[in-house]
Amino acid sequence: MVIDGATNAILATVPVGSSPQDVAYVPTGNKVYCSNENGRSVSVIDGVTNNITTTIPFGEYLWRLAYNSVNNRVYCHNSGGNPGRVFVIDCATDAVIDTVTVGQDARVIRHNPATNRLYCANRGDSSLTVIDGATSDILATVRVGRDPEALCIDETRDRVWVANFDDSTVSVVDTDNAVVATVKVAVNPSSLCRDPHDDLVYVASYWDQSVIAIDCAANTVAATIDVGATVDDLSYDAAGNRIFTANRNAGSVSVINCSSNSVDTTLTVGSQPYYLGANPTDNKTYSGNSGSGTITVISNGAGIEELPGSELKPGLVGATVCRGIVKLAVGTGSAGLFDLTGRPVTRLREGANDVSFLASGVYFVRAGRASLRVVLSH
Repeated sequence: MVIDGATNAILATVPVGSSPQDVAYVPTGNKVYCSNENGRSVSVIDGVTNNITTTIPFGEYLWRLAYNSVNNRVYCHNSGGNPGRVFVIDCATDAVIDTVTVGQDARVIRHNPATNRLYCANRGDSSLTVIDGATSDILATVRVGRDPEALCIDETRDRVWVANFDDSTVSVVDTDNAVVATVKVAVNPSSLCRDPHDDLVYVASYWDQSVIAIDCAANTVAATIDVGATVDDLSYDAAGNRIFTANRNAGSVSVINCSSNSVDTTLTVGSQPYYLGANPTDNKTYSGNSGSGTITVISNGAGIEELPGSELKPGLVGATVCRGIVKLAVGTGSAGLFDLTGRPVTRLREGANDVSFLASGVYFVRAGRASLRVVLSH
């Protein structure tokens, strides 16, 4: 699915391979690469026409992608492989130009453009493979904690942070490919995100239902923020200096204020939000909801924005932005729209309701005992 970042309009639905897992945008050539796990392929999509220009076949299940902006290459690793393999794709020709053998069960790969190094975390043998981005040579294999699950690049110090799921630690690896610190965190760290403004790295603690802030200078825990739900992914909003958390089991996204290290608000999204994506150009965050097969668009300054065809449902937390049309989900029954003073302004029915005659502002939808806040914007 291709979504216009400015208008939230669905521009195209592109049929790719079976079980798409990850996407990487390549500005040189305006291409999008999509890894298809069960399809054992990588689809290459033209960023202008949204058409597939080629499909690169592989003989293995595929997982994550990383883009090397220095050499204009895309890297894709296999899923659950023993050994793990990283495939190097030349973006100019879309040809596989190299294969790098890494550790067992490669889990995630990241590129540091400052050093032109690739880092691949291998869960099966608790290692981190360091790859030269220019030559594809292995520079080092670093032993980290048990089951490394996530990576984060600190470009200020040219360090990589490694979340070790099974032993509940975060390893810090420097440019000499040595572990210079190991930080103990709460149970099962599952995701990492860097806040360069406050020089912090945030760690999602899956089973502890919390997010830990680590001071990058001291390599110590600076704060623990209770989210109240299992956290699968993190995303940083530079404009607002906030962290967004994907709370899969709760069907919500929490917004953490990095200045106070507290939860500002929690937004109800689709079922089982698993991954988050950032759009800094339009100041939006996207929540990929694996349980409902939907994407929720969050306007970082206002709350949840509707996608074409989206419906309001009881239980939403935070503001939902609607442009002239308020849609009620089937099964909601009759409802009322009220202004900030509590005065009823119009009745609503299931389906689309034209409210373009009302002034822009904040209103409340009430259906039975359920109430949710709506921002009308024309």
